[in-house]
Amino acid sequence: CALVYSQENQNDNKTKLPNYDPRPISSVKQNIEDVPIEIKKSINNFFKEVISKNVEKAYEELTKNSFITTKADQYKLLIDQTKSSFKLYGEIISFDFVNSEKATPGYYKVRYLANHADYPTRWIFTFYNSPKYGWIVLNIKFDDLPDFLFTGD
Repeated sequence: CALVYSQENQNDNKTKLPNYDPRPISSVKQNIEDVPIEIKKSINNFFKEVISKNVEKAYEELTKNSFITTKADQYKLLIDQTKSSFKLYGEIISFDFVNSEKATPGYYKVRYLANHADYPTRWIFTFYNSPKYGWIVLNIKFDDLPDFLFTGD
């Protein structure tokens, strides 16, 4: 049973719900040392290929066995947006691990900062340890909102 926040319920003292945090109880912030080596290698290889301007190859290797590639239009848009980011923010020069979260031993979210020549971008990758394929990426997001990497703002 999930708690659902409703403004209507909050105004009625009889049905006031407690604050609800939708994050899993087991979600724990992790350091780079705690991230499985397969995930670190995948992301390092991805950024190295992107820095070398091999964007298609970077995505092809990162999304091997992933369902991301089955959504062809979205997959192509992600590649195109990555290339467009070079025009907007400059080439990616380097990248830095920021943090990760472990929801379960087989489900991780990792955050990186890509250091472009003019402006950084925030990257968020979600990985799943598939019993069939091993570590696969389930989701890739990037944006130009690096301030959201800080907590408490």
